[in-house]
Order: sequence, then C-alpha cells, then structure tokens
Amino acid sequence: MAALPYIQLYVADYLADTIHLTTEEHGAYMLLIFNYWQTGKPIPVNRLSSIVKLSNDRWLSVEQTLSEFFTLNDDGHWYHERIEMDLNKVKSKSIQASKAGKLSAAKRAASKAIDSKGDLNGRSIPVERGSNHTETDTDTKADTELKNMFISFWENYPKKSDKKKANTAFNRLTKAKKQLAIIDCKTRYS
Repeated sequence: MAALPYIQLYVADYLADTIHLTTEEHGAYMLLIFNYWQTGKPIPVNRLSSIVKLSNDRWLSVEQTLSEFFTLNDDGHWYHERIEMDLNKVKSKSIQASKAGKLSAAKRAASKAIDSKGDLNGRSIPVERGSNHTETDTDTKADTELKNMFISFWENYPKKSDKKKANTAFNRLTKAKKQLAIIDCKTRYS
C-alpha cells in the first residue's frame, strides 16, 4: 500500500489509553504507530528497536509496556487493532472512490458513443444530460449539423405554424433527444 497522507489521531482517546506512559514510551509508541500507518501492515518484531531509535537495552524496558497496545501474530509481527480498523476504512473509501470514478468515466464514454448520425454504436440507451444542459459547440461544423438536424425535423413536422419558436425549443434538447425527436417525427407523421 502506498504511504497515506494523514492519520486520524483522536487526542482524548490517545491520552486516555496512554496516560501511564513515560515521555520516552510516548515517543516510541508514536513512532511505531506512524511506521505502521505508513507501511499499512503489522511491524516485524526484529525491526521494532530500530523504528523507535532506542538501544537494545532501552528497548527491552520500553517493549514490555508498549506490547500491551499490540498483539503478537504467529508470523512474528506486532498487530494494532485500531490502526487496522482505520486502514480498512481508508481502503474502503478508496475502493468506493475508484468505483465512482470508473462509473463516471463509463457514463462519459457512453455519452460520446453517439456519433453524428445518432447511431448508438451498439448501446441500447444513451446517457442523457441534465435538463439545464445546453450545447456549447460554437464551431461552424457543429452549427451546420444542428441546422441540418432541425431542417430534417421541420420537414417531417406537421404543424408548421411558428418555425422560430420550434427551432428554439428544438435547440434546447440534448443531441440524443434531438435524434429521437427526428426519428419520432419521421415515424409518426410520414
């Protein structure tokens, strides 16, 4: 796991659990917590004294006190239940964010799948944009395409009373809905 940018430290909880520690033990415990968080996994027993930057003699006196915060696994690693719980929350959020990002990318790709002829490129349902969306293409090719779409719609529309108003309403539609309106108009009124 890549190094995480932050660790949540609940000061009241920390102090309630560690009020009996000496200054040296606090420092050693914090270094162990930080290392655990950065690596995202339990700490091997043979690395403990080097992580806390204590000589072997000093580490032996501190180790007994700090061992109450960790569980020794069968594979010789110190396991910290609270850090594991927090790491799992972070991993879960990361997975959810990844899924949401992939879903968003898939929706964008699906909306781009509608080509200039209105074909759906094998997709059955186009992704629709919100009702407040307006097309923003300003190049002449896009303008010509929009005019041609309205002309195709207008030729098949039976009530030719107010072309300007119909054009305004037609231009408010998304590209996908314009294609559907043209097809619907052709099938209903031809």
